[in-house]
Amino acid sequence: MSHEEPWSRWRAVVYSLFNRNPMTNRRISFLVPLASSDRALDIGCGPGAAVRAAASLVDKASGVDASPKMTEIARARSAGISNVTFATGTAEALPFDDDSFSVAWSIQSWHHWNDADAGLREAARVLAPGGHLYIIERSTRGAHGLDDERAAQLVDSFGRAGFEGAIATKNGKNHIVSGTTPALSD
Repeated sequence: MSHEEPWSRWRAVVYSLFNRNPMTNRRISFLVPLASSDRALDIGCGPGAAVRAAASLVDKASGVDASPKMTEIARARSAGISNVTFATGTAEALPFDDDSFSVAWSIQSWHHWNDADAGLREAARVLAPGGHLYIIERSTRGAHGLDDERAAQLVDSFGRAGFEGAIATKNGKNHIVSGTTPALSD
C-alpha cells in the first residue's frame, strides 16, 4: 500500500464524525489500564478521541496516524490540552524515540497496518522496558477485525516481536491482544 494521503479533507471530516469508534474511544480507560505517570501512544489515532479521553488520566498522551488530514483534525480538536501531541506516521515507522512510552494501543486500526510484524517491532521499540501494548479490534470474521483464530495468531506475532506474556481476551464486542516489553534486568 502506498503512503500517499488516502483521505480528502471532506472524507476525513465525515469519517471523523461518523466512524470514529466513539464507545471504544470513551472506554479507553476501561480497556487499557492507565496510570497518572503513563506516557501513552495511540497508533492509528484517527481524529484523536481516545488520546483526548486518556489525557486527563496520564502524564502525556500522543497519537500517530498515517493520514496528515486526520492528524490535522486531531490537533484542531485537541487545542488547549497541554499534554497531548499528534504526529503523522505509520505503525511500521513510528516517528518517536526508543523507550518514549509506557503504554500503547491501536483501536480498530491494526487491520490497516501494511506489515503487522514490523508494526509490532516498532511498538516494542518505542515502548520503555515493562511497557504494555494493546491491540483492540472488533470481534468479527471479516478483514476489519479479529476472530478467535486470528487473535491467537496475533498472540504468536507479539512473541516474535519480543513481547512477553502476550494474551488474547474479549471485552464485549472487542478482541484485545496485549503483551509487555521485557523489563530491564537488575
